[in-house]
Amino acid sequence: VVGLKPSLGRIPMDILPSGFDSLSHFGPLARTVEDAALFLSVTEGPHDRDPISQRDPLPLGDWPPACVDGLKLALSVDLGYRAVHPDVEANLRAAAAVLRDQGAEVEEVEIGWSEDIELVWEEYWSVFLAAFFGQHLDEWRSRMDPDVVAYIEHGLKLGAVAYKRLEIARTGFWAKLAPVLERADAMLCPTCAKPAPLHRGLTSYTADDMPGGVTMTCPFNLFGRLPVLSVPTGFTARGLPTAMQIVGRRFDDAGVLRIGHAVERGRPWADRRPPV
Repeated sequence: VVGLKPSLGRIPMDILPSGFDSLSHFGPLARTVEDAALFLSVTEGPHDRDPISQRDPLPLGDWPPACVDGLKLALSVDLGYRAVHPDVEANLRAAAAVLRDQGAEVEEVEIGWSEDIELVWEEYWSVFLAAFFGQHLDEWRSRMDPDVVAYIEHGLKLGAVAYKRLEIARTGFWAKLAPVLERADAMLCPTCAKPAPLHRGLTSYTADDMPGGVTMTCPFNLFGRLPVLSVPTGFTARGLPTAMQIVGRRFDDAGVLRIGHAVERGRPWADRRPPV
C-alpha cells in the first residue's frame, strides 16, 4: 500500500474543527503511486474555506513522470536513533539500488536526530487530542483506548508556555534536516523500523518485537510543509511487507511521486495480494 502525506494546505477538509491545524495531513492510501497522484491531482489547490491552502501549488506534471536520472538522494537508515530490523534495512538498500540503476545519485547521510524528537511529537499529539477531543473524555472514557485517554489527560495539563517552547526543539531538529534537503532532492528512510507484525488478537506487537520503537513517520509530522510518500520496498523472509519513506523538499509533491514511481517500476508490488 502506498501512503502519501501531501504538503501543508493542499487538501481542504473539514474533518477537524480547526482550519489552522498544521500537524494533520490528509492523504490517500492507494494501490499504486499513480493512484495516489490521481487523488492529489483532483484535490489539490487553493480554497477560500481553507486559510492555509496554497494559492499556487506546484504542478504535478505529466504521468508517467520523467525518470530519476540525475537526481541527488540522501539515505538515512536509522534517522540517528532508531534500531532497524535487518530485513527492513536490506529492502531499503535494495530500493536505493534500484534508484541508482535508473540514474539517481544516492548518498548515505547522518542526520544526528535523537529519540527526543519522538518526545516532542508526543507533546504536540497530546495537546492536539486534548484540544479537539478532550470534551468527550467524561462521557466516553470507559470505551476509549487507555493510551488515548493518557494522551488527552497529559495534554490538558500542559501549559501554554511549555507548549510554545516545543517550537524551539522543533527548530533544532529542522536545522539538522534542512541542510540534507538543500543538497539532495529528497531523503530516503524506512517507514517502520520493524516488519509488519503477525496478528495476535488484540495485541499486534510484543515487547520483544519493538525494542527502540517501530514507527519512523512521526518526526515528519512536525514539518508540515514536507511531502512524504511511503512506498513498499519488498518482503521479509517470512513474507511480511516493508516500506520506505521518500521525504521531499518543501511543497515538492511531484518530486516524491516521481521517485516513488521509479521504485515501483524497479520493485513492483501491486500484483501481490493476500489470499482471500
